[in-house]
Amino acid sequence: MTAAPAVPGRVLVAGAGLIGTSVALALRERGAQVWLADADEATARLAADLGAAGHEAFAAQFTAARVTESYRQFFASVAR
Repeated sequence: MTAAPAVPGRVLVAGAGLIGTSVALALRERGAQVWLADADEATARLAADLGAAGHEAFAAQFTAARVTESYRQFFASVAR
C-alpha cells in the first residue's frame, strides 16, 4: 500500500475556474492554506464564497508582470 502524497502547507492557485476551484477545495480539505488569483474579480470572489480560499482571493491579469505581482502578494501575505 502506498502512502498518500504530501500536501503543501501553503498554495497559490492561479485561476479560479472549475479546475482551480476544485483543486483549491481539495487542498483545503486536506489542510493546506489556499490563496486564489483570477483575472476576473467576480470569479475569484465566487470561488472564495464557495470555500476554496481560506485566506485571500484576488483579481490579477495574467500577464508575466501580473503573475509576478500575484506571487509577490502571495508571499507577502504568507510572511505576515
